[in-house]
Amino acid sequence: MNKLTTWLRRCLILSKRLLRKPGLVAILLLIPLLVAAMGIASSSGDGSILTVALATEEPGDPTAEAILSDLSDGVGLVRFIRCDTPSAAAEWVESGRADAAWIFAGQMEQKIEKFTKNPNSANAFVTVIQREDNVLLRLAHEKLNATLYPHLSLALCGNYVYRHLLTPDDLSEQELEEYYRAVQAEGADLFTFAYLGSEDTAVDTSDANYLTSPLRGLLAIMVVLGGFAAAMFYMQDEKRGLFDRLLPKHRFPLALGYHGAAVFPIAVAMLLALLLTGMATSIGRELIALLLYSLITVGFCIALRLLCRDIRLLGALAPVLVVVMATMCPIFFKSPSLPVLQYLLPPYYYLNAIYKIEFIGYMAIYAVAIYGLDYALSRLRSR
Repeated sequence: MNKLTTWLRRCLILSKRLLRKPGLVAILLLIPLLVAAMGIASSSGDGSILTVALATEEPGDPTAEAILSDLSDGVGLVRFIRCDTPSAAAEWVESGRADAAWIFAGQMEQKIEKFTKNPNSANAFVTVIQREDNVLLRLAHEKLNATLYPHLSLALCGNYVYRHLLTPDDLSEQELEEYYRAVQAEGADLFTFAYLGSEDTAVDTSDANYLTSPLRGLLAIMVVLGGFAAAMFYMQDEKRGLFDRLLPKHRFPLALGYHGAAVFPIAVAMLLALLLTGMATSIGRELIALLLYSLITVGFCIALRLLCRDIRLLGALAPVLVVVMATMCPIFFKSPSLPVLQYLLPPYYYLNAIYKIEFIGYMAIYAVAIYGLDYALSRLRSR
């Protein structure tokens, strides 16, 4: 009990000492600054990555106006701009202010009817103008198709019924439309999304902002940066002989406390940031995942310090590892499948553990493995 009390007292002293280090204070201050910056960016914009100008050849056409209204409602990857004339929409593309322009023909209802009877480019009723063709614009076309289809489906239904089932004498167009409108099959409840290997239903992201979604991953990297800073401070103190009076068997527990004194305050600041921004899931899952993440981050940084053994080498390695973690961990996009490298990176486990419960177990296994490696390296170094 006395040994534990002494160790905790030393950790507290080290924590107070580390919090006076400008480098660690800078990392702590980066967390609220990052949250504030991303909050300002998301509030000042709409989180879109494409801009499409919309126009109609016949202003006031009810069908065209309904389509434009459907496209303009909501927030997503595509930002829609209403233009008064087709030429104004084309000007947006020519000037580079818009990625594409979608121009809808006049007398849309008649044009749609004509197209469903003879679907070819001669009967097209939407003109798409764009400077180039890329993946994002092709994805935007899927949104255009989805918005147009409800207006096409009634005409398609009528064509099929009158061609293959009934005649207008058996069922009038008005009766057909009444039957069609009576069926309210929007399709929104057809699917329930869940993460692979998890029994939990996926979090609803329909209102998510695409600028703030990488925030959790960036904060996770901040925790690792705190561990890197602690490892470098430890090497400086070790070089100055601060730990010379300690027995070799006492240095490893002290190293755990030293690195933990830097990592855990940053992890607490990260948890507060997630709670304040509303990005946190269940509080129980957040606490368990963040606690385990802090533990494996401490072990990871100790292992790097013991393997490098030179503060200059560790300092040069730190930014490289930050880039690797940002690339290989699911922060901005799904990373390439390189298991050997991904399984070495603490953020990979944490970011998956938030939504996949089995990664909590993987983090525990990682903790046992990394601390076993730390202990072995520490014993070898003390000889």
